Amino acid sequence: MLKLEIFLFGNFEIHLDGVDITDSLRTRKERALLAYLAEEPAILHTREKIAEIFWPNRPETYARMNLRQALLGLRKTIEGESQSHKFLDITDETVEFNHQDVWLDSQTFSTYTQAIKQHPHHDLHSCQECMQKLEDSIDLYRGDFLQDLILNEVTAFQEWVILQRERHFRNYVEVLKALSMSYYHQKNWDNTYKYAYKYVEMAPLEEAAHRLLMRLLTLNGRRTTA
Repeated sequence: MLKLEIFLFGNFEIHLDGVDITDSLRTRKERALLAYLAEEPAILHTREKIAEIFWPNRPETYARMNLRQALLGLRKTIEGESQSHKFLDITDETVEFNHQDVWLDSQTFSTYTQAIKQHPHHDLHSCQECMQKLEDSIDLYRGDFLQDLILNEVTAFQEWVILQRERHFRNYVEVLKALSMSYYHQKNWDNTYKYAYKYVEMAPLEEAAHRLLMRLLTLNGRRTTA
């Protein structure tokens, strides 16, 4: 059974059974369309809505024709000629992305952060399971959401990207904060420094990040630097 992996953090990539097939997608819009369908919830999307997003201000027949070609390109790339495994369920009026057998970095990231919030631990810093999920979340976040996929002429898509990017970035900053504070409570100063500096770098306007770093520097006798 085919295994599809989609990476939306940092540079867009897709792997099929462990092989990077990103360059097999012919156009930026095919990549953007796949990213959109994968990141959105598992629902039926109307062709009309998708065509309006990716081919705005164009005649409906033109937009639908281009959408049809883009979907054919996606199917050929991620399903192969035989299409024995269907990642896309397509009808004359709708498109649905089948998330089964698909690994998505942004979805996994969100699953980890949500699981940590719901886990019934007494203290986060004493929960090894959640601490591991925090570390794994950091590894998943390779960069901003779709940082290399820009479609300036497609306003609706770019606005969607900005919303997703901000949502994931805020969660990433919360992970950095949680790791910094957790290692601080553990008195693991090396890891506290590591994540506290990153926390300040990513959220330079948050006072909590600076206060934590100042406490660390003070504890180590670096009062002037603090």
